[in-house]
Amino acid sequence: MKIFGKWRSFISGLCLALSGVAWAAMPPPIPVTVTPATGIPGATVQPVFSFDVTGFEFASFDLILSYTSPLLSLDLGNSSVTVNGVSSSWASVLPFLTTASGAGSYEIHGFALEPALLTGPILLRPAFTISAGAPLGATEIQIEGSIGEQPLIGERSFSSVGIVTVTAVPEPEVWLMFLGGLGMLALRRARLAR
Repeated sequence: MKIFGKWRSFISGLCLALSGVAWAAMPPPIPVTVTPATGIPGATVQPVFSFDVTGFEFASFDLILSYTSPLLSLDLGNSSVTVNGVSSSWASVLPFLTTASGAGSYEIHGFALEPALLTGPILLRPAFTISAGAPLGATEIQIEGSIGEQPLIGERSFSSVGIVTVTAVPEPEVWLMFLGGLGMLALRRARLAR
């Protein structure tokens, strides 16, 4: 019985050591560069998420996009993705992906039947319409998920936050001053042309 206990301890320790090696060998997260967006209430804005995946053999993709539902609404018709230099709508450029959405979130899950070598970054441009009554200030868009590589290298995760800033609609007085200034420039130019 003592020998069985020693072997059990040895095997448990070996498993623990090997899991530590596997944990240490996990690939690093994918760097994501974010370009924020700014707009007035009622406008459509597109923050850009750029995934540095050049040289990956793309096998699978999982993404969860979370945003503030009453403030922003996702406009799928204007949302686009660029893969290997080809830019198109989410559905047409990645036809193998399945999607799901809910209030304040959007998910993309899928896999490639044949792994594709990526020759540049993946650029995601989700389009958001800012609600008409949106308060001024910044709101966050959370993006997280993973991209799988071939040959079965494993999944590399990503996580980032994008910012959409709501700005004030210019007051009528500002527009009148602007139009008045343009009118004065037009008069000045007309006088100089004579």
